[in-house]
Amino acid sequence: MSRLVRVLDSRYARAVEIALQRPECKDQARFIIEEILSGFRLHLIGGSIRDRIFEDESGNGLYHPVNDLDLIIDDTRRPSQYNIIEERLRAHGIEIGYNSKGNLSVKIDGVHVDFPRFTKWDLLPREGHHTIASVLCNCDLTTSSAGYSFQTKAVYDFRTIESVRKREVDISPFLGLNQRDRHHNGFVRILLYANRFNYKISARAVRFIGQHYTPQLDPTIERFMRERGHEDKVDPFLRSLKRIKEIYEQSFMLVPLSPSTHQPQTYRP
Repeated sequence: MSRLVRVLDSRYARAVEIALQRPECKDQARFIIEEILSGFRLHLIGGSIRDRIFEDESGNGLYHPVNDLDLIIDDTRRPSQYNIIEERLRAHGIEIGYNSKGNLSVKIDGVHVDFPRFTKWDLLPREGHHTIASVLCNCDLTTSSAGYSFQTKAVYDFRTIESVRKREVDISPFLGLNQRDRHHNGFVRILLYANRFNYKISARAVRFIGQHYTPQLDPTIERFMRERGHEDKVDPFLRSLKRIKEIYEQSFMLVPLSPSTHQPQTYRP
């Protein structure tokens, strides 16, 4: 495993296991893991892990309901096995959908479940052997770059706990959001998480927005947000993006370094 990814204290793994027993997802999680994904090597990644870390670090006794599960499948040895998941879902009469990346996506009794896979993880290079470490290092935001292995019963982390402790939304320094067709997605996700947790936006994320945001992207951003039910946030988010762009450009004028090394100030929406 990459030295960049570490195994967290066992209390985080225990927190994930307890969360999967909560009433709002207990039956659905057991069904998916024991019936649909039996025999697969899989990890729970993203927000379900981040929220458990957030709960542990905040210590305020509050918790975020588990209403979505991202279960990434290690299909590197036999990609064709992924078809078995669809067959099992159909056999149980579950309506199947697909997300924009071509991965299965279903909703079971109020819990949304995505089934991403290593061979379709679009942030990874196409060549080479990939592990959960390479997946986490190439997540777009560090607030989502943690995963739980159902095989090892451990939580793996790439800067998620650091982001939670610093109370900031940061982007991955690796591949992440460097793909041009994902920029609008990245802008929205950065602001959504900053608003949800009342986190600041890291200097690296400010630089990313400052370098790539233009008002010409506004229609794409608005459409993207409306499709995901965030109509009420469109105007304030567009104002925030313009303000971040201004902050970046002003600080860049004050410190005339190259764009690759310039680190502007952080931003709090």
